[in-house]
Amino acid sequence: MRRYVDDYPEFVKAFRKWSATYNQDMDEIDKMGEEGKAFVIYPSQPPNVSVASRDKKAAEALYELGKKDMEKRFSELLDYLKKDF
Repeated sequence: MRRYVDDYPEFVKAFRKWSATYNQDMDEIDKMGEEGKAFVIYPSQPPNVSVASRDKKAAEALYELGKKDMEKRFSELLDYLKKDF
């Protein structure tokens, strides 16, 4: 694995900055949502599954939560999309 990583130094740099970049992106998304420039949807409950998880039931439960959350906010999304930007 180490030899593979040594072959891609730009990947290593990007990976090391990933969490800071991710947090900056999330802050920007939140700001855009507050300003009405984006329609932002977050899960109504904290996810119980990690990105790397192989737990199919947990992933399906998160998917179902997302569907229910979207169904609850669907009319709000339609109203947002009708706005004249």
